[in-house]
Amino acid sequence: MKIKLFAMAAVAVFTLSACSLRFSTNKEENGKIIEKTFGIKDFNSLELGGYAKVCYTVSDTFSVRVSTAEGDMKKLKVEKSDSTLLIGNVPDVDISSRIWRLNNKTCNERKVYITAPYLKNINVAGAVDIICNDTIVTEDFCVSISGAGKAHFACVKAHDVILAISGAASMTADIQEAAWTELGMAGAGTMDIGFHDCVESRAQVAGVGSIKLRGVLGTLRQEVAGIGKINTDELTLTGKKYSSKDDKE
Repeated sequence: MKIKLFAMAAVAVFTLSACSLRFSTNKEENGKIIEKTFGIKDFNSLELGGYAKVCYTVSDTFSVRVSTAEGDMKKLKVEKSDSTLLIGNVPDVDISSRIWRLNNKTCNERKVYITAPYLKNINVAGAVDIICNDTIVTEDFCVSISGAGKAHFACVKAHDVILAISGAASMTADIQEAAWTELGMAGAGTMDIGFHDCVESRAQVAGVGSIKLRGVLGTLRQEVAGIGKINTDELTLTGKKYSSKDDKE
């Protein structure tokens, strides 16, 4: 599944990214911290918009729980579309409230806890951090981040892996036994990717971003446009390395 990365990244501009953000700077309006559980099940994909700190845990059961300020909970939108869990902000019809009045305390308060057997697609737009310290096992694994979020995936076991960043986001991931991995960086973000018995990867950088590769990999195809870089100092190749001028695919 050699999907062209930048074509895929364009698809990542999903509906939730269009939601406006409205943060109250009034502590009394925000209210106390409360928790809410959403009875949503049977999802294998995730779309995140707005702002949040998300913790995903691999489990046999499905669960979605949010902890945030009382006033902020009213601005939260959580629903399912087909097999995708959607989490973002309720669209605000008041044009004047579309100005981002960021309140760091409120932003840090919104925490989302998700459990599911696996996630195969994760799309992020906005100031969202997502972390998974478990091993994700799936046939295909695709992550696209647009904005300034952070992502950490401790271990991914999949046949095909696609990881894409557009903006100033950062991502760390360790990948095991993948046949094909596609990495794309557009903007000023960073990636730190570890390979463990993986066959082939294509890494693309456009802009000032950087990709660090480490571990053991068969074949690497790399393309750099701009002043960005691909660091392979800690990468061991068992096959060949191709630069953009050599890659005719």
